[in-house]
Amino acid sequence: MRKSIRSTMFLALMGLLLVPTAGFAASSIATGQMEASYPSFSMDHWKHSSKDEKMAFLFGFLSALEMEKEWQAGKPQPISKSTVGSWVRGLSGMTIDQMRESLDSYIEQNPDKKNANVIEVLGVMYVRPKLTPAERKEAADHYARISRR
Repeated sequence: MRKSIRSTMFLALMGLLLVPTAGFAASSIATGQMEASYPSFSMDHWKHSSKDEKMAFLFGFLSALEMEKEWQAGKPQPISKSTVGSWVRGLSGMTIDQMRESLDSYIEQNPDKKNANVIEVLGVMYVRPKLTPAERKEAADHYARISRR
């Protein structure tokens, strides 16, 4: 079982590396910006994925959060600079199986939300409820600014 988890994590991390389109590297080098065009993992994708694929996705997402948390080295950033702290707080106490089951239940109860982004759904279910009013305002303001780009 342990080897299976490691294999799944490896595949998830490789998937994260392979997702950006071919133009990612060229445009990043040319402009000096880290912008990528990548497909969104929708709730419809989620619904039609196997249990192993769902677990790999969640392991990859959580691994990326953990890497960023470690990178910040105990110096949490405000929500306008990084959402990692709010994600860590929001997902505190959750197991990956609980997250998978919650997403499975969500799509069954909300079939009209099949185009919703899986990460956004997780954020609405777990992160948003744990934000302070000030953090919600800061996040909304920042989202409005980046949405206009």
